[in-house]
Amino acid sequence: MLALFSFSLLVGATSGVPVVSVGLDVAHQDDFSELRGKNVAILTTPSGVLSDSLIHLVDVLHFGKDRYNVSISGVLAAEHGFRGDHQAESGDPDSYVDPVTGITVHSVYRKNASSIALILNGVDVVISDFQDAGVRLYTFIWTMYTVLEGVSLIDSGRRPSVVVLDRPNPLGGEVIEGPLLNTSCCSSRYGRASIPHIHGMTVGELGKMFSSLHFPGIDLKVVPMKGWSRGMLFGDTSLPWILPSPNLPTSSMISDYASNVFLEATTVSEGRGTTLPFSLFGAPWLNAESFASSLNSLCGEDTSKQNAYRAAYFTPTWFKYNKTVCKGAQHAGSPVKKTFRRAVCTLKVLRNASSHFEWDGSWFGWGPPSFRLVDLYAGTPEFRRLIDSPATTVDAIVQKFQSDAETFASTRAPYLLY
Repeated sequence: MLALFSFSLLVGATSGVPVVSVGLDVAHQDDFSELRGKNVAILTTPSGVLSDSLIHLVDVLHFGKDRYNVSISGVLAAEHGFRGDHQAESGDPDSYVDPVTGITVHSVYRKNASSIALILNGVDVVISDFQDAGVRLYTFIWTMYTVLEGVSLIDSGRRPSVVVLDRPNPLGGEVIEGPLLNTSCCSSRYGRASIPHIHGMTVGELGKMFSSLHFPGIDLKVVPMKGWSRGMLFGDTSLPWILPSPNLPTSSMISDYASNVFLEATTVSEGRGTTLPFSLFGAPWLNAESFASSLNSLCGEDTSKQNAYRAAYFTPTWFKYNKTVCKGAQHAGSPVKKTFRRAVCTLKVLRNASSHFEWDGSWFGWGPPSFRLVDLYAGTPEFRRLIDSPATTVDAIVQKFQSDAETFASTRAPYLLY
């Protein structure tokens, strides 16, 4: 019954027309012509759905296999798992059978390229389709990077091609901010190539850049979106938001994630265990009213709706400070494209607010040293040192990394599709 129901939806559903058609929509409209007769592996997350019917790519190809003449050898699952039921830093079991389709799922989160190459033995095409967060340390793009590396290790006569189905950068494609990753000290699953904290690229553009600069022997094609432009935030696209991970339930939270993700590497709660992760943040030892006042004074150009913070009290139901009242703030503004200054400013206010503020990666299994995680997140220890320096201002820190953004703007230019 599920198969018949799913297939009827995928061939018949048309519920509204978004401003943007994602790469999967475009490929579907072409009846996946380039995949006919091919054995494919699919790197994806729960967000890999058609925009109108919300049917997942794997289900579309599996239940429509007679129509499309495509065989799925397996699913490659990233952090949080194929169906999205795992929290941060975790993923699916190493290998299991998906109960919906009967297809084998391979968890490739934290797998190395050699292991992935073995999984891809006999595959003709690797398809990649997932919604990114637009922040360099978000792990999906680095799982894609490692899959590309795995493909490159396969002998050229048997090497699968790669098709990346493009999706929007939810922060838009114009802004570049923050330090470039220093690969000599800070390569990890949060970054393996030298791109900045906010890169302003789509997944397809990143795939083009990775293959050209790091894996030039790969045959990689991007199926671009229609209707997307670089000035769009996700809310401008009219696309449905399918949460890419459990703590990004709405697209409006992406800019707060970009600003406050560094709190994961501190003794401050980033709001996990609440209904507003990354928008709410605090700790038991903060004074909520003075903290919010300092944030509004230092971290916003004014107290408009885009820059307003309110004093907030919350009790996480799990994770950091579980079942303990935290005092802090909520960023109550609208989504913004520029987020790095707010990140620097929040950390500076916290550094000055209490001696209880410390770098602490233990919540995510890092340490000692306690500052290791924030260095990996930032891509350089210089970021932490500047935050810790009393004499260094917020504007000075932002300006310090401006040249990194300018350097990356030149690097990425040949790979932009829009």
